[in-house]
Amino acid sequence: MTNNLINASAYNYLDSELRKANNVNILYNSLILNVVLFVVFLVSTLLFLYFRYQNKQKNKDSYELEKRNALLQKMINLENINKDDDLLTSLPIFSSSL
Repeated sequence: MTNNLINASAYNYLDSELRKANNVNILYNSLILNVVLFVVFLVSTLLFLYFRYQNKQKNKDSYELEKRNALLQKMINLENINKDDDLLTSLPIFSSSL
């Protein structure tokens, strides 16, 4: 015979209640962790997008100017090539200027 401080039914009841409390504690801790991680992810994503948008707004004028100048330069090159009709087929010679 083994001596028990409490009977088996009380032990089983306390054991099941402690397991339930542990499961609830794990549930709350995981919920809090998931919410915190989601908020951190959301804030970091929003900050990243905000700074990209701000940078795009700052560089918009210079980008448009560079694009316009590159297009005009290509048009000038094509006009100069079309003036030279000494080629056999008079096809333009394309070269990469970018």
